[in-house]
Amino acid sequence: MGDITLAVDMGPDFEREWPGADRHATECVLNVSYLYMQLSAFGQALISRHGVPSIAAFNVLTILHGAGEPLPPSVIAERMVVSRPTMTGIVRSLSQRGFIRSMPHPTDGRMMLIEITDAGTARVEQLRPELHQAEKRWISCLSTDEKETLLHLLARLQANAQTA
Repeated sequence: MGDITLAVDMGPDFEREWPGADRHATECVLNVSYLYMQLSAFGQALISRHGVPSIAAFNVLTILHGAGEPLPPSVIAERMVVSRPTMTGIVRSLSQRGFIRSMPHPTDGRMMLIEITDAGTARVEQLRPELHQAEKRWISCLSTDEKETLLHLLARLQANAQTA
């Protein structure tokens, strides 16, 4: 790997100290986790600077922005793979900040629809370019072929994680 080192190196005696372990498997998992934490911290700091309370809240705003129409909270929760109670808290937080508003469903009085406001749209349109530039910087050390290889490897790991 040349002059680039991993954040987490288990050392040559790891498997002897932990029988049944696989040094490289542990290093892979811990280094992917370390990278995830770095990316999450950057994302949280970015959205916080723009007054958005959480990455999940930003995801709600981007879903509503992309939908181009009000959506039921259940649809948003399904797209984000979160529970309805979790969605309720996110919606409350965004509503308090004026980024979304609730409205009655036109045909089902038991349901509400969530609509992004002009303030919410402005946040998405301000944040997305910054986020996309950061993504490009993070990945700029990889060639196009390496990016494709990484995506292929991530897909394999994701599929295997579902069966593990």
